[in-house]
Amino acid sequence: MSNKDTKNTSCKECGFAVWEDITQTGCRLDMIEKYEGNKVKVDECFDEEKEFYVIRNRKCMYYRDDMWKWKDLPLDKQKELMEKEIRLRFQAIVIAGVESDDTTGLFATIDSLCAQELKPVHIAVVRPPLCKIKPSVVVDYLQETGLRWKLENVLDVEHNEEKYEDLVVDFIKDTHMYSRFNAGTIVPPDFFSTLNHKVHNDMFNFSALTPNSEGSGWTIPRSIYVYFMGNKQLTLLAKLEGHECPMHPVTEIVPSFPQ
Repeated sequence: MSNKDTKNTSCKECGFAVWEDITQTGCRLDMIEKYEGNKVKVDECFDEEKEFYVIRNRKCMYYRDDMWKWKDLPLDKQKELMEKEIRLRFQAIVIAGVESDDTTGLFATIDSLCAQELKPVHIAVVRPPLCKIKPSVVVDYLQETGLRWKLENVLDVEHNEEKYEDLVVDFIKDTHMYSRFNAGTIVPPDFFSTLNHKVHNDMFNFSALTPNSEGSGWTIPRSIYVYFMGNKQLTLLAKLEGHECPMHPVTEIVPSFPQ
């Protein structure tokens, strides 16, 4: 799989392009129509060999050239394998409460993350300075999840929740996005699978999903987090607002998420 222009995607070498002689007439996965339907600019281009489409300012995740090892399989099997290859990898951050040593809410949130249709690859639990739940109790529970995990004990009382993100996001680098939840939030089982579908099937593009009324569901692509250097100097939210980046309420994008 290759495409030299990392900003645009040329269909010329893609195995899913449909041709009539030397002119591309479509895409076997209907991606041209999907991009155009979502207001992504698609140009008709040509060189000395062919006439083909170029998707502007977008890296098409479905681009596959002749080097792709599954190119000779039936189309439905190719689609199935591609969906596994491009599946989004999420980190879930859970902020423990501070009111009591009751673990009910925290464990319920962890359980709901473990029950996801598309499971997060990593769970990070943050214990704020005044958290009364013992670290050993949290560790014992996380070890039973079967997922990669981290427990972060915050000692600095001046840290806010935005700073908590900085303590755990950089710990895990092989993810595409992270979402932050307050302990007690029951994350619906389709939360991450819905986001994955929106990005790959509906061409949904965003810089952030803003949280619900309880402050849960804040979701950021890791590339955005890295580009803006997290919450250093200013909160990530303030930086995104200052650059007029596209943000959407999480409850709008994942309707099943608690309001």
